[in-house]
Amino acid sequence: MLVEINLLPKKESRNTSFFMLVGAFALILLIGICVTVWIGQGYKAKIESVAKQQTATQELIAAEEEKVANVESLNSLEELKKAVAWAEDYPIKTVPILRKFTQLLPERGFIQTLSYEESGNIVITLQFDTSREASYYLKSMLDSEWIEDATINSLTTNELTKEDNAEAASIESEQREILPRYIAEYEVVLNRSILKQGANSKGGEEK
Repeated sequence: MLVEINLLPKKESRNTSFFMLVGAFALILLIGICVTVWIGQGYKAKIESVAKQQTATQELIAAEEEKVANVESLNSLEELKKAVAWAEDYPIKTVPILRKFTQLLPERGFIQTLSYEESGNIVITLQFDTSREASYYLKSMLDSEWIEDATINSLTTNELTKEDNAEAASIESEQREILPRYIAEYEVVLNRSILKQGANSKGGEEK
């Protein structure tokens, strides 16, 4: 019985290398897809986190704006209440008060400004020819029964304008010593009861 032994190497199939190449390419492609998906998920998570932070920030801003609006509304309401209370408690007309202040002025004294403070006091700015007149006017106010208290806040000199210089030239030599002029600011607390009584009595007489 004869036994045939083939000692020559077997030839590998030509398709083996092709399949290996395709397999390697598929593996690389799969790895690339996995990496892309993983990176995409990371970016998606970051975007969602940023969006959540932005939403939270907007909500916080809206809440703070609402708080500020509420505070401003309360402040406006409080200011309105104060104004109404002040108007009810201080129903004194300005024109009669101006007349009273004018009556106390010296011959060459002038009222420049008059304003009401939130406290109900009056701040009045006057012009005088001498500082002595400013002091005397303060004393006159303190002696008036319709003024409860008065203080002088400031006393400054006012530079002369061209018109003032022309006027000064027409003043006699003994009167020129009064220049320059003085600006005095006073804070005055009115005696409201006296002023109201005077207003009521005048109103009754008119009727």
